Amino acid sequence: MTALPDPALFHAPTIAEVSEEICAHYGLTRIELASSSRRASVTGPRAAAYYLAARLTGKSLPAIGSALGGRDHTTVLFGRDKFAARLAVDPILAEEVAELERRILERAAARAKSLPPDMADIDLPAVAMRVVKGGPRAAISLSVIEIMAICGALHEHFTQESDCDVNLDVDDPASAPVRSPCARELLRALVFADRSLRARDSRANLWRLRYAIDAARDSGDRRFAAFLAAHAAVEKALWTAGERNARERREAALQNLIETIERED
Repeated sequence: MTALPDPALFHAPTIAEVSEEICAHYGLTRIELASSSRRASVTGPRAAAYYLAARLTGKSLPAIGSALGGRDHTTVLFGRDKFAARLAVDPILAEEVAELERRILERAAARAKSLPPDMADIDLPAVAMRVVKGGPRAAISLSVIEIMAICGALHEHFTQESDCDVNLDVDDPASAPVRSPCARELLRALVFADRSLRARDSRANLWRLRYAIDAARDSGDRRFAAFLAAHAAVEKALWTAGERNARERREAALQNLIETIERED
């Protein structure tokens, strides 16, 4: 299989677009693809849908399973990996899937031309530099989405500053405990982002979780260390057989973090 283009340069396909191309290629309906049929003429295309959806859409395995007939994470994982193993030894199938992949990406690119960019995809430093260098002309050329993204970032920045009560009145700053003065705010941001992503697997919610993770890491609060390590393990285990266990360990670490901060603060 060829390498995918940089995700920042194209609009990721949806699971629906993957399903539609699979159905058109194999002569199935969306209902048949999502059905419980075990016929080879259905299970093969279904496994191809698992593989291409996982490879191209950026969605989690539970989200893919839910969209393709309400299947669970392990079913999608098994089907995807089994199909990938077939691709490795069947050059004809690999060529067929490469063509499907090309058509899916072309469909997504065509759709993206008629859509505004996702707010989470806006490169804020680049937009700011464009205005600084271009002056008023560049400022009035900003799109509505770019303006909304900048306003959202500024609001979040100043809200965090006002919420964090930093006490600098200490005799010896070096003797201050190594912890964030905003532990509760950081914890709330982590819990909110985590639950939002569980409820709706979207780029905006993924960006929100990454922002909260970075803020917790930058805080220097040692109480976040176990959770951050568990989150790193989840990132490393994505799309592997160990993903479920890693997520369970992260959930336990988050619960322990909540109890620790509620007890100590």
